[in-house]
Amino acid sequence: TFQGTASCEASYSIQVRECAPEPVCDIPRIQEVLLMNADTDLAIKPLTDGATINLAEYPFPLNVNAVPEDCEITTVNSVRFELQGPLELSRTESAAPFALGGDNRGDYLPMEFKTGSYQLTLTPFAEKGAKGISGQEEIIKFSVVNVLTGPSGIDSAPHGINSQTARGSGTSGGFASEDIILI
Repeated sequence: TFQGTASCEASYSIQVRECAPEPVCDIPRIQEVLLMNADTDLAIKPLTDGATINLAEYPFPLNVNAVPEDCEITTVNSVRFELQGPLELSRTESAAPFALGGDNRGDYLPMEFKTGSYQLTLTPFAEKGAKGISGQEEIIKFSVVNVLTGPSGIDSAPHGINSQTARGSGTSGGFASEDIILI
């Protein structure tokens, strides 16, 4: 038997956190656009508005992948691509991965970008074949160059040739980037 008094104390704390609201997916959306290595099928980096792709840094075939936003309400079942620039391309992909240059069951097909300025317009759709509800169009302007850089990132164009001429955008009679071998 126990004799005496006993006391028991308990304390509780409740912590209230605000949660971010779930994204509303009432229309199909593109989450991000990625530059892809078509040899390894791995992402290189996001392709964003104003980006520059230096072919000298990527001596392998490229492709572009539109990654749809994951949503339970509306899913992306096709993406229409419109590429304007030195390489013109218009296509609709109706199965993931949604690749600008196409794919063979997830194996990205190679694209050969030419140097210059591009505009890529992507439109996601709820149904295959660019049908049904369309999502917001995304426009990405980017440029493609082919300039070797030294270890410090400085153009290594030969003395007397500025980087504009080395990129093939100098005055008429200048060199095209494919004609210059930088050492």
